[in-house]
Amino acid sequence: EGSQADATAHELARFVEDTLAPGTPLSFAAHSLGGRVAFGAMLRLAPRYPIDEVCVMAAAIDDFSLASSVVYRSCVEVARRVCVLSSRADKVLMLAYPAGDLIQNFSFFWREELGRALGYHGPRAHRGTSVPGSVSHEAIPFGEGVDHSDYLGDGTDPPIDKTRRAAAFLDAALAGRIKP
Repeated sequence: EGSQADATAHELARFVEDTLAPGTPLSFAAHSLGGRVAFGAMLRLAPRYPIDEVCVMAAAIDDFSLASSVVYRSCVEVARRVCVLSSRADKVLMLAYPAGDLIQNFSFFWREELGRALGYHGPRAHRGTSVPGSVSHEAIPFGEGVDHSDYLGDGTDPPIDKTRRAAAFLDAALAGRIKP
């Protein structure tokens, strides 16, 4: 799935370049592997397109990737703010993400470092670096039981409370009301 997300990031960046004039400020909201798509697109678009607010929920990217200079640190540093919403009750990120990361590393002959998912417990420093100051992290209390699909909901009307709270967090993040 990583190579597909990277290809999607490339296509998203191409779409932005074909549609919007350079200098147009961009904001990103992403869930799960969409975090890799958003950050990958930002790598291709910045600094020609200023990056305003970024919000990732249940991000299926390595927890150290925002601090790592070889991954996404450069685009995080140019963003006005990056908000991360995580949940330790997320079974997909707790169980499937580490297994998928291990398989991916095996496929690429161990060129990457194994990590836990950013959306599972939030950002962490990497090899002597720190998480940039523009990053804000909110951990959903474990007792609330927010799982991977609860952020976007199941299509019920009205949406479940967990989905409404995730939407409120996203709204606050994109409006710049969440401070690092």
